[in-house]
Amino acid sequence: MAKRYIYSNGLDTEVINKLIALTPKIIEANTSQEVKKNTKKLTNEQIEAINDIYKQVSDICKIGKVIYADDEAQKRNYNFKKVVAGLN
Repeated sequence: MAKRYIYSNGLDTEVINKLIALTPKIIEANTSQEVKKNTKKLTNEQIEAINDIYKQVSDICKIGKVIYADDEAQKRNYNFKKVVAGLN
C-alpha cells in the first residue's frame, strides 16, 4: 500500500528500489549511532582507578607465583587472565 502511494505521487521506481536496497545499511548505521550515543566515556579518575586495580592484581599474581613456585596447582590460581576471567 505504501509503495502504491509513493508510486502514484511520482517518485521514480528506481529511486524507491535503491532506498529499499539501502534499508539494512540505514538500520545498521542508526543502530551503531545509538550505541555510540549511549556509550559512556570513562573519566580520567576512573581510568586511573582501573589502572591501579590492574597494577595491584598484577603484583599479587607475581607474588603468588613466587610463593607457590613449587606448587603448580596453587601457582595456576595466580594467572592474571584466569583472575580476570573469574570476575565475569
